[in-house]
Amino acid sequence: MEPISPVSNPSACSNDIKEAVQRFLTTWYVDRDFVSLLDFVAKDNVYNAANLENLGVKSPAALWSRLFSDAFESSSARVAKLQGPLQYHEPDFDEPDIKLRYINSEAVKSGAAAYAIIEPDSLPSGSLFAPSQATDVQRSRWNLQAKFLDYLREAYRSKLYVVIYSVTAPGLVHETVIQYWVKEGDCWKISAFQGTDW
Repeated sequence: MEPISPVSNPSACSNDIKEAVQRFLTTWYVDRDFVSLLDFVAKDNVYNAANLENLGVKSPAALWSRLFSDAFESSSARVAKLQGPLQYHEPDFDEPDIKLRYINSEAVKSGAAAYAIIEPDSLPSGSLFAPSQATDVQRSRWNLQAKFLDYLREAYRSKLYVVIYSVTAPGLVHETVIQYWVKEGDCWKISAFQGTDW
């Protein structure tokens, strides 16, 4: 299996999570530079464990590239900036005790955030990660993504953030995107990704 190559683009390595996410999303949605996006992908990522043959690709890098390009409905789709095409609105929870902790709290609280960077321990239990108190039998039934996210939660305890935003621009696939970022050495990298129709 061909792993994601080491960083060749110095701008893809930042020890500041806010800077890393901003650069990544700009490279993806504004620049549409799918090759440079691979430099933001963690060596330890969910697709390294995937059955690539069943997914119709030859390497994790090819799968990530397909995922990046599939966010656009056509090759001519473009956005000039992140704010507007990407949006984040604080969710309302039934339980008043749930308070998400944001790394980019100023932007979120102002209502102008294109995305949120969230501390995973502040998320409601079982919302984006499978319940941590699951039995071995329950864990054996989890799919690859759930098992990998459980691994991330344990292996990267203080080096893990969740990025969430909704895509609303014409020409882009409208979805809510959830990204899982880990710190490898001095660099924040994307390790897993999922899109939903929330």
